[in-house]
Amino acid sequence: MKSHQLDQQKPSSSSPMHDEKFVEIDFDLENEQENDPVLKIIRGWLVNNLKPIWSEISKCSPIIKYFWNRIESFEIRDGILCRKWESERGDNVTWQKVIPENLKECVLKQLHNSVTGGHLGIKKTLSKVRQRFFWFGVRKYIENWCSKCDVCASRKRPNRKPKAPMRQYNVGAPLERVAMDIMGPLPRSIQGNNFLLVIGDYFTKFVHAIPLKSQEAEVVARTLVDNFISIFGVPLQIHTDQGANFESQLFQELCKLIDIDKTRTTVMRPQSDGMAERFMRTLENMLSSFVSNHQKDWDKFVPVLMIAYRSAEHESTGVSPCRMMYGREINLPVDLLFGKSPDGPKSSISDFVNDLEHTMLTVHEFARTNLNFASDAMKKNYDHNIHLKLFNPGDPVWYYQYQRKVGVNPKFQRPWHGPFVVTHRLNDVLYRIQLGPKKKPKVVHHDKLKPYLGDHGPTWFS
Repeated sequence: MKSHQLDQQKPSSSSPMHDEKFVEIDFDLENEQENDPVLKIIRGWLVNNLKPIWSEISKCSPIIKYFWNRIESFEIRDGILCRKWESERGDNVTWQKVIPENLKECVLKQLHNSVTGGHLGIKKTLSKVRQRFFWFGVRKYIENWCSKCDVCASRKRPNRKPKAPMRQYNVGAPLERVAMDIMGPLPRSIQGNNFLLVIGDYFTKFVHAIPLKSQEAEVVARTLVDNFISIFGVPLQIHTDQGANFESQLFQELCKLIDIDKTRTTVMRPQSDGMAERFMRTLENMLSSFVSNHQKDWDKFVPVLMIAYRSAEHESTGVSPCRMMYGREINLPVDLLFGKSPDGPKSSISDFVNDLEHTMLTVHEFARTNLNFASDAMKKNYDHNIHLKLFNPGDPVWYYQYQRKVGVNPKFQRPWHGPFVVTHRLNDVLYRIQLGPKKKPKVVHHDKLKPYLGDHGPTWFS
């Protein structure tokens, strides 16, 4: 019997199909159908022109019952069991070759995995298969095949973007939690500054910005002590990203020395430090309104623009950062020009201290209420379309890690890496994952993960 090939022309050595991804298959389809336990029975019915009665079929498998109910659609043509398939309009008839169980994988390697398959989606792959072949449960088989394809999963995003609910972190006193970040590199100023160190208090929204000539860990640590801690005091907690200057041993030792709890954002998750990120965007807009065309004088505007920001009412607290930090509003040039409304007379220093203390308590309580309302409103808006998928230790996952590489076009990169394995669930949104037993673990956010459905999951973790 003549052998049948899924591809009739053998690719040449210069063809793009001449690689390990192009699967050559040579087999005797008639013989493979005869050796298949199910198709052998169906072929026997057609060869003998005999359809069994239902009592003989009722105890058989669902596959045989399927063929029995539709036996009129099957026919042996040139020795091959085929299925008659008509288009929806009935104007086109195709005879599909019935594929035995042991050749399904070969067909999908040709029509999906190979260069001529192109790793297309479920719908296109199913269309290619139906033009040529048939087997029981073909759609489900193709859906399962495409979902488990490692090449497709490493490139294509999930059908529904993962999104965990927002975790709230509310503070209730000044300097309870402070955010730090580096803005830059910026154009080198006349004074030689390239960077801007941003330090902001989560409760009062009081932000300090200091121009820097370098972002080295020693410079950042010294600036923090000289320009913030020496003026406002030691914060209970400092929250930063995973920049080398903040993760250095020098900065870590500084935090231990003065008893500061040091926390950090997760990888590729700037939303974790949203306060600093949002302020830097505001400061960029403010600076762009005043810098010269040569952009080398940006640092001289920073101190004055800080006055403008701190003296304005903050949307979350309902009061200005200066009033939150100092208990009063600061004088602006307009107050010196037109005069400021006089305060009531203070009979003594103790009365002034008592009034200031009462004012601070009232303002802070007012701000706490507004902060809680703002936090709840933000969470409600963010959680509108959440899609939470909880992972357990031992689950294989893909990790989204988009990185630009020199000489590599990002259009052809595969941003999903893996399969990683979840080694520990820190909370509902943070996981510790690891690529191998000798690889360094990573703490990542839920939104950067998706389930691994392939057949090559990690086996080293137990």
